[in-house]
Amino acid sequence: MEYVEGRTLTQTVQSAGGCMSWQQLITLMEPIMRTLSTIHGMKVIHRDVSPDNIMIRPDGTAVLLDFGAAHSISDRTMSEHSVSLRLGYAPIEQYASTSKQDGRIDEYALCATMYYVLTGKRPADATERAFGGTNLPSPRALGADIPAYADAALMKGMSVKADDRYASVNDLRLAMTGHQAKRGGAKGLIIALAAALVLALGAAGVFLLQPDKQSEKLVEPTATVTATETVQPTEAATPAPAPVKVPVYMMHGNTLLDEKTVLFDTVDAAVSGLFFENLEHVLAGRNLDYLVINHMEPDHGAAIGGVVLRYPNIKLVCNAKTAAMLKQFFSFDVDSRTIVVKEMDTL
Repeated sequence: MEYVEGRTLTQTVQSAGGCMSWQQLITLMEPIMRTLSTIHGMKVIHRDVSPDNIMIRPDGTAVLLDFGAAHSISDRTMSEHSVSLRLGYAPIEQYASTSKQDGRIDEYALCATMYYVLTGKRPADATERAFGGTNLPSPRALGADIPAYADAALMKGMSVKADDRYASVNDLRLAMTGHQAKRGGAKGLIIALAAALVLALGAAGVFLLQPDKQSEKLVEPTATVTATETVQPTEAATPAPAPVKVPVYMMHGNTLLDEKTVLFDTVDAAVSGLFFENLEHVLAGRNLDYLVINHMEPDHGAAIGGVVLRYPNIKLVCNAKTAAMLKQFFSFDVDSRTIVVKEMDTL
């Protein structure tokens, strides 16, 4: 059994002043959602997701702990199981020893955990909501920093009736990142990979942070990377006026001896889920070597923490002011990961 060093999510929230921003939260929770989707695919439910059972390692990564209450998912309508619950985080069906229990139990608990992180308040117990008439205000209604579409997704995931929740944690994840699961035959938006990914390939692979005097303009490569996926937008999401594809540009200069992968900027937290899916598809199993940070605005830099989480050996290429800002907004070790450059430096 692995010993996980770090602090619980509860302790992390308390040390952060009692709550966290949406961008911080989704960076931590997206890997947890993927973990839950994996174990649900193995016909296992956790049944005890809570802030006390999520550990935040020193490098900022989140780990789901304590599978002591885990249970297999039965194909039968009703099954017997032990009653294991945590007030505020357990859905109503978890209170019965004989009931249909599936991945929607973990969906509810995960959303309740996110509710606590955003508001600093433990949500009302499911029995109070089901039988006591207790109304649960949304995080956004309480002034939490969360987009409207994510707020709606979170509250749907915390529906008292299991049938009113999402069919899977993966559907929840897509909704929380601004997209619904793909539906057969539905007309969807085509959303391109929102940050330009440059694959500098082969001995002739080239990359310069600043083009030299003989090559002032950017040159479009022979193949444009536009990894896309058709998705149906949520009602709260602002629809794009038309499909958008972002071309990839290379700057030609000195030769790199080895193959390298370079990503220019990231995206807004609203589309981070699709962004990482597209990034993984484009890399096709390769490692991501460099992230060049040109912008620190939320719509370009919100997923930086997620990139570092997924590619821990990555080097962040930026100027000195950007490196200082990274230390203010992210918890990972900035100094060991950054290559600080100035005008005309080469990589």
